[in-house]
Amino acid sequence: MRVLLAVDQSPASDAAATYLLGLPFRQPVDLQIVTVVPPFPFSENQANRMNPRVVELLNLERQQAEAKLADLVAHFQNDIFRSVSAEVIDGGPAHALTEFADEQGTELIVMGAVGRSALARVLLGSVSEYVANQAQASVLIVRSQTSTSVRIGTDTGPKRIMLAVENSDKDLEVANCLRQFELPVSTQVHVVHVMQLMTFYRQDIIQQTSEMWKQSEVHAESHGKLLSEVIRDWGFDARSGVVSGAHVGDSLISYADEHECNLIVTGDRRRGALKRLILGSVSRHLLRYAKCNVLISRGS
Repeated sequence: MRVLLAVDQSPASDAAATYLLGLPFRQPVDLQIVTVVPPFPFSENQANRMNPRVVELLNLERQQAEAKLADLVAHFQNDIFRSVSAEVIDGGPAHALTEFADEQGTELIVMGAVGRSALARVLLGSVSEYVANQAQASVLIVRSQTSTSVRIGTDTGPKRIMLAVENSDKDLEVANCLRQFELPVSTQVHVVHVMQLMTFYRQDIIQQTSEMWKQSEVHAESHGKLLSEVIRDWGFDARSGVVSGAHVGDSLISYADEHECNLIVTGDRRRGALKRLILGSVSRHLLRYAKCNVLISRGS
């Protein structure tokens, strides 16, 4: 399996590396650790390009990045990681990372989420969100933990996973990413579907369509149970649930909080015939506002 770990000098980056170290992959991993050195502001100006001080600063930043990568490579020298390489690339971080991952045939990108405030719910940094939206690979966004250093042998793997499903054939494709990991039998997988309440309808219309609602609920419950059985055959402790709420994303986050899930898995729900579209509204909402780690799965 080809995995790319995107790092910088932030605690969020350290959290992503620590989390990756604790993931029990079923198959050997070829890991690429990448950092991006952005262009110096106004570097298109010939005078700045020739300024020795500018060149010195750029060289210093590259040296620091290379030292960080060398340290990380040493941490990942174990039986899980069949090969570990490191590379410093130049360019705008968001575009450069996405382009590099696509060119390398990366299957999973792991990176930290950088919030813009100290609030419990924060938006992702622009780089994390761009990569999650645009990359062809699955993307695991790791929320920063209290640790500010990479730790070896820490038990950071997910204990409770929420699989957000849309009650379609695509759900099995999304769930397939779980088969990449050999998690303990105690790991719980919650297969959750939200039935959206159309609260703007008149009460009498809701009553008139109540039979349709019941049929939809039965179908969702049946779909969830069947998918849970498949996931149990993969060796996971799976259970399913159907909840209702006015906002699908908020309802999923509330479920994850209530059941203390530390990883949410969702598909990107891309629509249309174009190769690259922005994430569906539910996946984007989870990516931005969930308190736990989020894996955008693009299949096996």
